[in-house]
Formats: sequence, C-alpha cells, structure tokens
Amino acid sequence: MAAGPGAITGAARSSYNSSSAPLQQHPLAGLYRAIDAEVRSWPGELHLYPQAGSAAAGWPGTAGRGPGPGPVAALVYRRSYARSAAIERLMGREPAGSAAGPPPHPALEIRTTPLSFAIEFIVPVSAWWDAENLAGKWSLPRCRQQFYHLLAGLPAAGCIGFWAGVEQQGLHWPLAARRATRHLDDWLSTYAPGSEAFRAGQWYPADDPALTAADFPARVLHTLRALHRLYWFATWTSDNHFRDFYRRPAPGPDDV
Repeated sequence: MAAGPGAITGAARSSYNSSSAPLQQHPLAGLYRAIDAEVRSWPGELHLYPQAGSAAAGWPGTAGRGPGPGPVAALVYRRSYARSAAIERLMGREPAGSAAGPPPHPALEIRTTPLSFAIEFIVPVSAWWDAENLAGKWSLPRCRQQFYHLLAGLPAAGCIGFWAGVEQQGLHWPLAARRATRHLDDWLSTYAPGSEAFRAGQWYPADDPALTAADFPARVLHTLRALHRLYWFATWTSDNHFRDFYRRPAPGPDDV
C-alpha cells in the first residue's frame, strides 16, 4: 500500500466530479471507487478534493509529498466550496482557496505513506473556527458525554491526539482506554484550538496483511462512518454552534 506520486486531473479549485476527472493514476483509485458513492451520500455535502494534498501533511498541494520520509497519497473529503466560502467569510478571510494559507477546514482523510495507512478525522491548526466549536462542546458535560459515546463507535485499535505530521506519534490517547473518562476529561482540557490539530482515527503499518484483504474497503467504510459522526459533532454550522447548547435540552446519544 505504499504510495507513489500520482498525477491527479481536475481543476485545482473545484471539487471532484467522478464523470470528468477520474483518479486513474492515484495510488488509492481502487479504494476510491469502492467508497466514494456512499461517502458522498452522507450529511454535510462532503466533497473529494483531489488536489488538496494531505491535511496531516500541512496541505502540501498536488505534489503528493509531505514532510515525512517519502511520498504521501491521500483522499481528502471536506466541505463543499460554497460551505467553505461561507465559513471563511465568518473567519474574516478571503473565501475558497485564497493564497493566504492552508484550507481552514476539517477533513476526513484516507492516507498512505511508505510506513503506514491511515483513516482519520482531522481538525487542522488552520481550522480554528471549527476547533473552537469542538473545544467549546467539550466544555459542556452533556456534549462531552456525547463525544465519548461517539468514540465508542471507533475501532479499539484507534486513537485520538493533538500531534502534527502524517505518521502516528507517541503522544496520543489509545481508544482502548476510552473508558477512563476522568483522565480523558483532564487530557482534553489541554487542547489548544488554533495551535494544534485534533486527530482521531486508525493507523495500520504498511505491511499489515489487513491492507490486502478482500474486505478491507468495507473496513475502511466502517471506520469512516464512525469518523463522520465525529465530523458532524465537531464542525461548525448554524445548527451546531456550541454556545447554543447552553440553551438546549440535553441531547440523546444518537443526536449529532
């Protein structure tokens, strides 16, 4: 599953259109074909950005190479350009891919490097608007419990953390220990929105036999479904603004 740099066609500032810009040379093209129709059917108008690079690698663009030991290939799903532009205006910046910096949006990312394969939900440092929403919801006990309920839907082999880079780092919280909520409360309180990324997902070594199993696309979709629920919990919309939750009745565990 190690990635090689692949040419990806399509306009740099438009989301992917499966009928006009096939990812024929992309290392993850086969996986894309297996999952894309379902992912695009989920709430939130997720769009594939084939030239976005990798959120974990700091959005290096189309070159397909991050700051790690070799090439990075990623499938990145995030807000549509219309929704992105609306959020960026609220953030006080020029909308839709200005040269002012990396895209300030959370992403669902599937990524392969020479060392690993990852399935992640990422709130990058640049997405401080959404990061503040996430941290604000963590400050409310009923929303924090809802977050823990969503973590329970992720694979126990996964983790969450605040590190940077395309590879899994040592400073993370293993989801196998997610029941230790008192300690997790303290750990989440150290999160600094706008200064560090929030990460949640599952990582596989590049030589893991699971990567070549016939059911691996189904496993990827299973993990992505759970991560999408975290995405929907965290990302800001006019209906998902943490200050509003002070004035709402406590939600049920499945109300995201």
